[in-house]
Amino acid sequence: MSSSEHVYENRFDFYPNPATNQITFNESVKSVVVYTLEGKLIPTQLENNTVDVSHLSSGMYIVQITDENDSRMTQKLVKE
Repeated sequence: MSSSEHVYENRFDFYPNPATNQITFNESVKSVVVYTLEGKLIPTQLENNTVDVSHLSSGMYIVQITDENDSRMTQKLVKE
């Protein structure tokens, strides 16, 4: 396996999903970026492995997570 290949085991899980006020990650993450389904970047701030999502409108979002090794994973988030 080359250094650019990674095996992911969904280790970037976050909860709750669907969320109302915040999401918390089960592993230490370096950064989190949230996008609308249309690709618009939503300003977010990661603090203590938690992201406040209370300002988001109800709907579905894309969450891009980067770990300390710069590995990235994308997951869907449902905001209630």
